[in-house]
Amino acid sequence: GPPGAKRRLVEHLGRCLPEIRYDGYTGVVVAKALACGEKDTRLELAKRILAVPGMLRTVLRTRHGHAATKLILQLFEDSPIERIAVCSILECEAAAAREHRSGTFEPSECDMPAQQSERGSGL
Repeated sequence: GPPGAKRRLVEHLGRCLPEIRYDGYTGVVVAKALACGEKDTRLELAKRILAVPGMLRTVLRTRHGHAATKLILQLFEDSPIERIAVCSILECEAAAAREHRSGTFEPSECDMPAQQSERGSGL
């Protein structure tokens, strides 16, 4: 497509998150958007997902929620505060996710590498 098309599409998706939150295809759309484009655009989308109340939970409970969540955690590798916020939500949802027919998320995937744990310990 034209230059910048992916970026504009991902940015538009970020603005529309509250409206698409209840759509059955939200998980797959978000997972695909988190996997394409420039890192800064994807990081901004991940931050928007975290900012919309209940959005991460909605994505997590979809068929593609595990993949989307892993991408979000990867994007927040250098952002310990956001990573901790995501892990907190995921740990609260772990039991419900294990019971959900579409997939599971294990809280152990929130473990941060040693250097990030050290940076985050000053909070």
